[in-house]
Amino acid sequence: QENRGFAWVNILRPFPAPNSLAISFAVMGVWYVAADNGVGEISGGGAVGTVNYANGSVSVTLPALPDVGSSIIFQWGEASAFVNRSGATGWRAP
Repeated sequence: QENRGFAWVNILRPFPAPNSLAISFAVMGVWYVAADNGVGEISGGGAVGTVNYANGSVSVTLPALPDVGSSIIFQWGEASAFVNRSGATGWRAP
């Protein structure tokens, strides 16, 4: 049995960081990628949708039915919980 559709909804954990979400899908043997623009809108490859960075919810509508047997691939990165201080100098000598 196949599960195909135009609209896809998912909750991503950990929550995605702005400008890090990419959604890949295949239509007629060609792979397309839709990405977020950092303000919650998804576009590219004919797909449109939204992402909520606060709760991880994603809704995307594809331009055509994805190929039978293919996957809808969600890729993202989370916001880092650290500060890069590698350029900071001024440590105390022992």
